[in-house]
Amino acid sequence: KDTLNPNGPRLVFAADHVYWLWGGRYRCTQRESEGEVHCFLGYDPDVLLWLPPHIRNLFPAVLTRRKGIDTTCVCDLERRLVRGQGFGKYRKDLLEAHMERLQCIHESYVSYINRIRQSIPFSMAGRSVIKFTLPR
Repeated sequence: KDTLNPNGPRLVFAADHVYWLWGGRYRCTQRESEGEVHCFLGYDPDVLLWLPPHIRNLFPAVLTRRKGIDTTCVCDLERRLVRGQGFGKYRKDLLEAHMERLQCIHESYVSYINRIRQSIPFSMAGRSVIKFTLPR
């Protein structure tokens, strides 16, 4: 029986955001018929090596023991290491990019909430149900 990884999704860090990657867990029926129970994850490095290169290269992340790094970050990190920058500098720059994106999202949210508040007539402000449409 194939299921999702029971350990949950992996957190993957990209240049200015994060995402979750949740792969499947599979059981090898051939080994099972030989009396051996063998389970593996869909993103297991051994599985990825058997895939054709054009499919293997579509996999979006390099997985570490517990998390992952987006392949675009790996390429950027390689360029920086060649230029003599260390892992610590890259980590600091990555954190800064994430904080800038979070700040932009927060400012956008606060601005949107303020526009909604200004559009509510004063007499309706105390009511519990307020209908409005989201901008597209």
